[in-house]
Amino acid sequence: MLSRTTNWRIFAYAWVLTSLLSVIWSLATPVAAVPDEPAHLIKAASVVRGQLVGEQTDFGMRVQVPRYLAETHHRTCYAFRSYQPADCELPDDGNSAEIVDATTTAGLYNPTYYLLVGLPSLVLSGDPAIYAMRIVSAVLGSAFLALAFMLVWAWRRPILPALALVAGVTPLLIFLNAGVNPSALEATATVALFTAMLSIVLYPRSDALTQRTIIVAVSAAAAANTRGLAMVWVLLAIAFPLLLLTWRSVLNLFRQRAVIISVIVVAIAALFALGWLFGSSSLFAGLSSDKPSSIPFVGASAFTGFWLTFTGTFDYGYQMVGFFGWLDTPTIDLVYFVWSVFIGTVVLAGFVVLRGRYLVVGILLMAAFLFVPPLVQAVYITGGGLIWQGRYSLPAFLCMMIGVMALIANQLDVPLSANLAKRLSLVILLAWGLCQAVSFGTTLQRYAVGLEGTWRDTFLAPQWNAPLGNFVLVCAYVLALGVVCVFLSRQIIRLESLTGGHKDYPTDTVLQPKKGLVP
Repeated sequence: MLSRTTNWRIFAYAWVLTSLLSVIWSLATPVAAVPDEPAHLIKAASVVRGQLVGEQTDFGMRVQVPRYLAETHHRTCYAFRSYQPADCELPDDGNSAEIVDATTTAGLYNPTYYLLVGLPSLVLSGDPAIYAMRIVSAVLGSAFLALAFMLVWAWRRPILPALALVAGVTPLLIFLNAGVNPSALEATATVALFTAMLSIVLYPRSDALTQRTIIVAVSAAAAANTRGLAMVWVLLAIAFPLLLLTWRSVLNLFRQRAVIISVIVVAIAALFALGWLFGSSSLFAGLSSDKPSSIPFVGASAFTGFWLTFTGTFDYGYQMVGFFGWLDTPTIDLVYFVWSVFIGTVVLAGFVVLRGRYLVVGILLMAAFLFVPPLVQAVYITGGGLIWQGRYSLPAFLCMMIGVMALIANQLDVPLSANLAKRLSLVILLAWGLCQAVSFGTTLQRYAVGLEGTWRDTFLAPQWNAPLGNFVLVCAYVLALGVVCVFLSRQIIRLESLTGGHKDYPTDTVLQPKKGLVP
């Protein structure tokens, strides 16, 4: 059995390595290349200076921030133009640290995320401040991903769900985690919450209950206060694991002191999130009757919104895996193929192996990933147009991947053999690492010389050159990926679960699901 000390050592390794990948991405990504990053940068800088909302204008909320942040709107000359390198010319208007007016479309958003990310702008200036803000966001998002990994690694049969979690970390998720945008934190905090709930339900341990409920409370609070839709994912992440229990087991669970305290904390965080959501009208600000006709499908019916989003599932899937920048930088077809195999394997295995309530919960996880986006778009399209993007589905995607495989691992009558587990891990980690490296390299090439440029020009004659240099960052990212894959493979080889699970894994008859729960 892994000790609690070992768990936290796993967390530390996972946090450092995930943060390292994200930090390298942050340096290799031009300022303002992450979707809507100028709006989020300005929002973060204004929040830490005491302006939680700002003044309403026709172009968003007006706030006061340093000039170098206000000018990030001018650094998107390459947005939506795949063949344009990221070498925008900036106006020379004087002191970059001077406080000036700026507008942000994120002005009404929940300030919690921005309060943390904006702190570097108080002590730094210019591009160093922007990269520092990115790094804070990257480290924060990576912490929750590491928590999820730590929890999975302590399960009795962790290999399948751990590999599913790795497969859930798409190139786009790391790219988003490397920028100033709350989408990545929403996804990683949600999966940490969901994994903690699965730990409590599937592998109950009295000695670990307090630790797990703390993770539930912190993750739920963080996720709920990121984006307007986050409350939906938080609710599903809490509810779905509880469906595996009988009512008596649920009642026994909610009698535990640690659970009661966690419920109170989650309720307070949720009330704050909902209060801000409805008090600021941030979720409904886009549903105005005076929306410009240029926005796609404004005025369309709810059915149209549902159907367009449902039939566009594969396109949104491509975006979720590897459409970078402002949806203007695709990765290569190999990456989409590999993730199609990952997703198809998880879905097929779920239908083949799962039974009883496990099958019901597995289907619900798949249904949430497939149908929540069309339902949300159906509500939004008439007043706000077609706004869904693949990155918005990342919380549901991560929960589906790890959740289905967790249920399969828990229900398998015979564990994986050591040889099969090693081969499966090798194939998945090699495919994952290769696709991550290719996506990083092709995206950096696009920013350096445009999509029609060459690798030679990317390194020897770039029109845009990343901090530390393009060649150095490519080498650093490949090396970091190698360290991550070696670390994961070594941990898998050392696991006692290769021959049937952690030895002497403790059980808790009070919190354990009743026998016969799964027929």
